[in-house]
Amino acid sequence: MTILVIDDETAILEGTKRRLMRFLPPSDRILCASSSQDALRLFRSHLPDIVIADIRMQDMDGLTLLSLLQKEHHLFASIIISAYGQFDYAQTALRLGVEDYLVKPYTVQDLESALKRACQRLASLRSSQQIQLARTLSSALASGKPYLPSALEGMYGEPPPSSPVLLRFDGPVDPWPAYLHWHVLHKEERWMLLGGTMEEIVRFANSLTHVHAGLSLPGNDLKVLQSQAELALRMSELSGMPRIVVFCEPWVGEGRTDIAAAFAMDYVSKHLGMPVSMEEICDALHMNYSYFSRMFKQQTGQAFSQYLLSMQMDWARSRLLDGYRVGDLAERLGYGSVESFSKAFARIYGASPRNYLALSSSHDECTEEI
Repeated sequence: MTILVIDDETAILEGTKRRLMRFLPPSDRILCASSSQDALRLFRSHLPDIVIADIRMQDMDGLTLLSLLQKEHHLFASIIISAYGQFDYAQTALRLGVEDYLVKPYTVQDLESALKRACQRLASLRSSQQIQLARTLSSALASGKPYLPSALEGMYGEPPPSSPVLLRFDGPVDPWPAYLHWHVLHKEERWMLLGGTMEEIVRFANSLTHVHAGLSLPGNDLKVLQSQAELALRMSELSGMPRIVVFCEPWVGEGRTDIAAAFAMDYVSKHLGMPVSMEEICDALHMNYSYFSRMFKQQTGQAFSQYLLSMQMDWARSRLLDGYRVGDLAERLGYGSVESFSKAFARIYGASPRNYLALSSSHDECTEEI
């Protein structure tokens, strides 16, 4: 936590700092400003969580200064300290959202209590703004609207980044590690929009435990970020891939040739017993059909349609021997009729499902007699 203390009397400024140091942990930072100009400079460079200001200063009173700071688009909590207890000061402070109004003389305990209340209020404000912003961006993702930083400036305490990164993850994260920069978290839909350098974002993603995660490249089109992050997440779930994967441009178009087959085979294995098409895999990889087909055959030695058919029919054969009805298997795999399913089955096993089952039963009887 960072605290900015503002007072134009050096002795009082140092005294407030010493009082804070009596109960704050060493990791917290205390910044001191003796003028409104110093205060603005420190505020902009350090973005403090709490501002403690004297109400009476020579160049600018504390309430006017707080009003200026609130226009900086950084969310913070504030405490006013004054030798005056007039009602009009208190009213103005309340309108500015000041969390506490301490009248001199005050004790260390008074200051500590005020700071705790300010921290609680700040946490509540940040939580409500996160929820509001997450809903706005979720709606934008669903509608296909582009990401517009200027439209979000009034909704969050800090200026939104011009080129954020979208992170997608595949499971619950608890506890959620803190992030130091601009971010929007949507736990239910399992995404997080992040500001900061790519190095910092990757380091943060690696701190997430027990989940796979995909990161987009920095950008300002939400639909593009979503597509990149989802593809990176799928890649992270492939065997042999890292748990955290950053989207790579060569995955799309005629780029890396070692991704398509691995992704397609993994996708098929995870969707056995369900209709699968080459179209949905190509859409996920952002590849055209002919290029994907050529690349898959080059890497595996067989056409994707043949590989898919053999995997689906192997799954069907196993279920058939377990007593599943042919009609149910045809429906599960998306065939329009039992006849078309039977023809596909015969292409792999040389017999229709019923004949294959009969032959298997005869073979089992012969084996028992021997």
